Amino acid sequence: MDWHAVRSGTGVIFTTGDAIERSDISVICRNVRTSIEHTSAEWVAFDMAALVHVDAVVVEALARLQLNLKRMGCTLQIRNVRPRLQELVRFMGLEEVLPESGR
Repeated sequence: MDWHAVRSGTGVIFTTGDAIERSDISVICRNVRTSIEHTSAEWVAFDMAALVHVDAVVVEALARLQLNLKRMGCTLQIRNVRPRLQELVRFMGLEEVLPESGR
């Protein structure tokens, strides 16, 4: 898992690597939670531009992040989504849960 976090105004922007594995999900959620606790961020954005390997694990990671962030009072923004990920999110019926925000 290769990703970076940058503070941006009232939020935090994470950039992903080329893949997200199932074993990465709990680590990502824990690191996002820690970032929010240390920065009091109101929103978290995931920039998916570098993501090459798109599958159901990626959608699961985003859905779990969305749930965790809602519990913390934050919003999730998903940026630079590749068409394959958009199609998979729609196919899984999660477009309302995981809306793409920004380009």
